Order: sequence, then C-alpha cells, then structure tokens
Amino acid sequence: MNNPKHDPIHLKEVFFTASVLFFLSVLFFSNHIQQFPSHIHAWTQSDRYALSLGFVDNGLDLFHPATLNLHPKYEPQEKLAEEKGITRVDLPLPDYLAAIIMTITGNQNPVVFRLVTLLIGLVGLLYFYALMRSNGSGFSIALFSTVFVFSSPVFTYYLDGFIPSIPAISISFAAFYYYCRYLRYNIFRDFILTLILLTVAALIRMPFILPLLAVAAIQFIFSFRKKEILIREILLILFFISIFSAYYTYNQYLGKVYGSLFLNQLMPARSLKELSQLTLLTLANWKFHYFSVTQHLVILAGIVLLTTKLIRKGLSDKVLIKLLLVSGIIFLAGIAYFVLMAQQFPAHDYYIIDIFYLPVFFIALAGLSSIRFKQKKTMIFGNILLLLFGLTMLFSSYQTQNERYTTKGWDRTAITTANFTGGSDLCSESNISAEAKVLVIDAYTYNIPLILLNRKGYTVINTSKSEIEKSLHYDFDFIAIQNRFLSCDVLRNFPQLRSRLKPFANNGKTGFYHLTDLAGQQPFVDLIGLPHQNIIYSNEKQSVTGLSQKSDKVFFTVIDTVLTMPFSDSFLLVFESHATLSEKSKGGLHFVMDLSNPISEQQFKFYDSFQLDSFFEENNNQAKIEVTLNIPKIEQKNVRFKCYIWNQGRNNLVYSNMKLQIVQYIKHTF
Repeated sequence: MNNPKHDPIHLKEVFFTASVLFFLSVLFFSNHIQQFPSHIHAWTQSDRYALSLGFVDNGLDLFHPATLNLHPKYEPQEKLAEEKGITRVDLPLPDYLAAIIMTITGNQNPVVFRLVTLLIGLVGLLYFYALMRSNGSGFSIALFSTVFVFSSPVFTYYLDGFIPSIPAISISFAAFYYYCRYLRYNIFRDFILTLILLTVAALIRMPFILPLLAVAAIQFIFSFRKKEILIREILLILFFISIFSAYYTYNQYLGKVYGSLFLNQLMPARSLKELSQLTLLTLANWKFHYFSVTQHLVILAGIVLLTTKLIRKGLSDKVLIKLLLVSGIIFLAGIAYFVLMAQQFPAHDYYIIDIFYLPVFFIALAGLSSIRFKQKKTMIFGNILLLLFGLTMLFSSYQTQNERYTTKGWDRTAITTANFTGGSDLCSESNISAEAKVLVIDAYTYNIPLILLNRKGYTVINTSKSEIEKSLHYDFDFIAIQNRFLSCDVLRNFPQLRSRLKPFANNGKTGFYHLTDLAGQQPFVDLIGLPHQNIIYSNEKQSVTGLSQKSDKVFFTVIDTVLTMPFSDSFLLVFESHATLSEKSKGGLHFVMDLSNPISEQQFKFYDSFQLDSFFEENNNQAKIEVTLNIPKIEQKNVRFKCYIWNQGRNNLVYSNMKLQIVQYIKHTF
C-alpha cells in the first residue's frame, strides 16, 4: 500500500462501484428479498426478525428487546410475575432500525429487515472499496477486491438476511477507512469516527470488540513515547470501552431479570481431541462456503505478494504495518475465540464473519494492492484476468446461493413455516383474540410459528414427556400443533394428551385445541378434524394377515392409482396402520408419497416422505402408525398417486388395519 498525499477517490469511480454492487444485488437477491426467514439458520434469523416485531409492539423501547416467545431458553434467576418475552441480546440496532421503518410505513414484511441489512452491507462495501483505493490500490484492483468480499458465499448469503454479523463487519469496514486516514493524515476527528464505528460494531455483535481492542493495543504501543497524543487517545479509547462495558453490564442484568432467548455462555471443546474433531468438521461443512476455490487462490496469491513486498520494501509503509499488526492481533484473538466457542462453529457458518473475515480481507487484499499495470498491454491483460477471476468468484457464489436456497425434504424449519403459513387467518376464522396466547407444541423453532400466527406465546422445542407436561402449566389460551407431527412427536411421547385436547379448528396443516380434562380418549382422525371434512378418496384394508416385509423386500406399495380430481392447497393424505416388528428395529423406515403425471412422469413430479422410525423407538416393536402429508396444489386433473413404504433398513414388519384417505379441508372451524 503506497502513501499518497490525498485519497485518489473520484465520485465517478464510487458511482460505478455502487452501480456494480446494485446490479449484483438485483441478480443475487431479487428472487428472495421478500422471503420469510428460511433455509440455513432460519431459526436464528427468525428470532432476529421477531425482535423487530417486538420493538414495533413495545413502542420502540430499545432497551427492552423482546420477541413473541414469552418463555426464554435461558431462564431468569427468579420467576417473573408476568412474562413479556424480554430477552438478553447484543444491542439490536439493525433490528431496531427495521422496526422504525416498519412503524412508519406500517409494513412488517421481512423485506423491510432484509433491505436494512442489505443497504448497510452495500454501504460497508463502498467503504471497503474506498479503504483499498485510499491505501494505494488502483481502481481495477480496488473494485476486484470489493467483488471478492461480496462474492464470499457466506457473506453473500447473509447480505440480505437478518444476522447482525453483516452490519457489524460493514460498520468495521467504515471504521478502518477512517482509521487509515487518521494514521496517514493525523486528523483526530477520523480517530473519533474510528472508535465510534468500532464501538457500534462491537455493541451489535460482541466478537467485534476484538478490532476495537486491537486498535487500542497498537495505538498504545506506537504512541507510548508521545505522551500528549497517548493520553488523548487512551482517554478516548477508555470512554468508548466504558460505553461497551456499560451495555454489556446492562445486558447481563437483562439476562438475570428476564432471561435470554440467545446463547449467553461459552461452548469450548472438552478436550484437544474434540477441538481437532470440531475444527475438521467445521472445515468439512463450510470451507467452500467461506471462500470458493478461486477465492482461496486469490488469498494465497495476496499473501505471497504481501510477503514479497515486505521483503523488498521492509517497514517503510507505517500505515500498512499498523493495519497488518491490527489484523494479526484480531486473527490471534479470533483463534482464542474459536477455542472458547468451538462447539458452535460446525453448525454456525456466520461465526467466521465475526472473527476471521477482517484479518483475512486486510492481509490478503493488502498484497493485491501492490499490483501495478504500468504498460497499456499489461493493463489490458491484467484487467481481463481480474474480470475472469471476478466472474468466476461470482458464479461460484451464485451456485452456492442456489444450493443454500434449495428446500430439502428433511428441512423441518421449512416444513414448520409451510404448516403455519396462513395460521393468522385461521386464528381470525376461529375468532381468537389478538391478545390470546398460544402454546405451540413441537414448534421446532422459538418464533416462526408465533410470527405466522401473529400471536405471542410459548413454544415446545423438545417434545419429551417432561417438556410437554411442563408446558401445560404455562399461561396460554389455546394450543397449536402441526398435523404432521401430532402423532409421531407429540402423542407418542405424551399419550395422555389424547384425552385432554379438544379440537376446534384445523386447516389441514395445523390444528388448534383447547386443553380440557373432559375430552375423553380420542382417535387421531378426530383430533385432526377429519369427521368435519370432505373425504375425496379412501382405501381400507381391515386385515392384512401374513403380509410381511421380508428382509429381501425394500418397497411395499400401499396404493398406486390415477386420481381424477381438481387439487387445491387444502388436501391432506392420512395414512393409518398397525405395524409389528418381529425383531429390533434397524431403522430406515419411511412412508413415501409420489405424485406424477400418468402419461409422462417428466412433466410433473412431487415427492414427500415421512420417517416412521420414531414410532418404534425405545425398543417398541408394536405401533399405531399415523401419518399426514400435505398434497400440493396441482394444476393437472389426472395424477398418478402412488404411496409406498420404503424399508431401507430391511426390517421384518407385519402390517394390519391399513387405511389411506385423501381429505379436502372445507371447514376449518368446528
């Protein structure tokens, strides 16, 4: 990085870079900018979205952040007289900004939050461009470096999401732009801006305290002999660290008094062996989501160029040296943070943004800034090469985004979101008050069902007998349970609910219930409201004697027929059967629904499966299988409807009393 007399940044360059980022944003995000929190880390992202909705509800009270979930994961020290959903959380400024816009516009759609994150991220990328440009990079290298950051797959994925890591790192880009200006021009206002921005980033996402402390350490070391400057810098640094400490203390207070929905403890590996395993697992899961193959090559090239530059020119560029030292401190501190939170990294890709992205960007791209195109032919060839590398990085990231936004059949977050979509309308049809509190059993996430029901309440994540029994003592007005998981996850673990649930609404996806002691033992079909609906198709075999799944038979066909009927999105498949295992379950049991065009299976295909293994847990060799699968809205009249049991584990099974029904939910309340 050279030491120019002034920042060589022209307005037309900034406008061009902004135009490129805008074009890329349209290309990457237009298909899902309005999408509900979904796919990878939809759980955490929905919790952040719920914080915004909580601010809208509480009159924009920044210092009492709350979600719709009234019972925190980490409980307070003393039981609350009234649970309000208030939670301990890093200062949720992006969530709060989204809530302000929601309040002003009356629009609470997720697009508001996504746009807030995206705009902060794009401004941060422009600051990153300015940082590279002002430290000696040519225009093409600075633009390439900005595209490099944008196209990091994890960065791209969260750039229009809800995770605070993107706003925090974007604000840090701006902070280091002003920090380098301060180091070069010694304008104290720039140092103040640096500390303000680094403090805001740390408040938003606590691991970003590391850059603030790193800057403090470097300034102390290099200003040690300049007492007047040192005192002024130290006093200012202490002031901003005290602001961070004050909120941290207040945050601890929130956790003690109200509890926390968010992680509030360290999660280190329990041994060196486990640390090694977690590190390898993290890399196996995410290494090409952190950076593509091309980006790994660029990082390697940047490090080689930087090393060569330091060997040739030594320590003449003081700004570069200080930035590299800050990056080194952040990197080493990040390793310590990784050790302390090792259990989180294999499942949380965005943690890498918090601790390693800044030093990797600064160290690798500082090397690229030494590239100079002195001759016209070299410039043309170099820019073509940068363009090819840039397009390759963008293409790799685009492919990764498509992969990340592909819904997998086993994604219970996506299933839960689909099942509760329209839940607010069902509440209105059922005349449920907006103030009524709901208990969602087997919610899978803390806030997604509550957001879609537009009600505050309680969620049961772990459907063990003790957790369900505990939840029945919460202060709720009604219960919501997904049809799909009612039998296998809820009634199987707590069969007493069969005589305590009184159904009063069901839309084919989710049922609403009152809790009573007078309901009596009820069959599954009554609990999901089938007697009130329109039975389109029924196939029943009262006795299937001698029918067994031999170890050499993997598929057992339940039904294979062509149905002629108009489908809507209110149709449900219901399958019931008694099943007996002749030996201990080997696992791998699935009920499969396969829909296709009877003439050409290539024109239309829909596949869904339901795992049956849970019915045979705890060495149970006899079970009443009760399965529901939602049938999608189909434009075709004739559909080949095939259902079979996939015995992947080659279990020895005997079925009896099979019954398969296709039901149209025409009456949602009863």
